[in-house]
Amino acid sequence: MAADLTSLDTIQSQNPVRAVITRFPFLVYAILTLLLGWIPWYAGGQPSHLFFVPLLTALIMAPLVGGREGLLNFLRRMVRVRAPWYTWLVALLLPGAIALVAIAVHVLLGGQLVFASTFDTRLLTINAVLIGLVAIGFIIATRGELGNTSSRGRGG
Repeated sequence: MAADLTSLDTIQSQNPVRAVITRFPFLVYAILTLLLGWIPWYAGGQPSHLFFVPLLTALIMAPLVGGREGLLNFLRRMVRVRAPWYTWLVALLLPGAIALVAIAVHVLLGGQLVFASTFDTRLLTINAVLIGLVAIGFIIATRGELGNTSSRGRGG
């Protein structure tokens, strides 16, 4: 209990903003994410930037909560993924494969093939990046356990 009082005294001796950030990091993260994401959109910006906001907020919050070591730890955990090479190959090729299947189904159902010169290629690029990020996020979330055949990955 003495350690809790000491840490509480330390928090209270800090400036008020840091005290709130240290005491309620998730709440501050959620509020900051909403502010950074939606205020520019309400001001007339494009909503296409919204999927970068949680990462940006995490990069802001990590050093505020854990100092320089907290930021370095966060960055290390972002790139340290133990997944087999073929899992990464699937993640990188999946967006193109999904796009090709979607085009094939569209054409097979009687739709016309639309070429890149007739639509906004930025939209296609954003969608491909989003699909790729979801696939890589899935690998990171499972930490490569899908391809892991050792007993360590199965709780054994």
